[in-house]
Amino acid sequence: MSGGVLDAAEAAADAGSGTPPPGRPLRVGLDGRALEPPRTGVGRYVAELCRGLDAVLPAGSEVFVYARRPVELPVADPSGRVAWRLRAEPVAPFGRLPATLWTRYRAPVLARPDRLDVFWACAAFLPAGLRVPAVLTVHDLLYRVAPETMTRGARLAFRRWFPADARRAEVVLTNSAGTAERLRALLGVHAHAVVRPAAGPEFRPPDAAARRRVRERYGLDGPYF
Repeated sequence: MSGGVLDAAEAAADAGSGTPPPGRPLRVGLDGRALEPPRTGVGRYVAELCRGLDAVLPAGSEVFVYARRPVELPVADPSGRVAWRLRAEPVAPFGRLPATLWTRYRAPVLARPDRLDVFWACAAFLPAGLRVPAVLTVHDLLYRVAPETMTRGARLAFRRWFPADARRAEVVLTNSAGTAERLRALLGVHAHAVVRPAAGPEFRPPDAAARRRVRERYGLDGPYF
């Protein structure tokens, strides 16, 4: 799964000028608002893919996480091959901006000095004016299919910026084939790849000994579902 994101990052970087050749370290920017607590399903999706990227990015690569406020980096036990760096908003009043406004207008200010090869817009919006090849991940199109489930601010932001951002990104990813089809049907944008959610080791079924301890603790003798 993370290999798909890496392939997309390399493809997007190829669209820029002066990018490293394949196998050379990459400088990757990441929209960190998906990692803000409380972490949602999108945050879990991004965090799990980041753990995979830590294993497959070329050695010596750097990932810069841009966020309105300090967040927990998605890779708690990095491999050492990749450097993970947090770029939190240094000006407190700007940190109180709505998330989408911050990503569009403050993230590029923090990102420009980092000389990125590619920016991963993992929460659907691109930083305005950041002249860096971009990978954009589309999780859903609720603003078109179920707008009543969104806040007014989120609905307005998607209507105002999302279609143009989806068309401007060098590479577009979706998290399911259904989202890819809706993206094509509603906006005429074709996804380059589907990168499905990846589950961490904590989601694996417990072994027989762990199941037995739980049954004994709660007196579950069975039968049960």
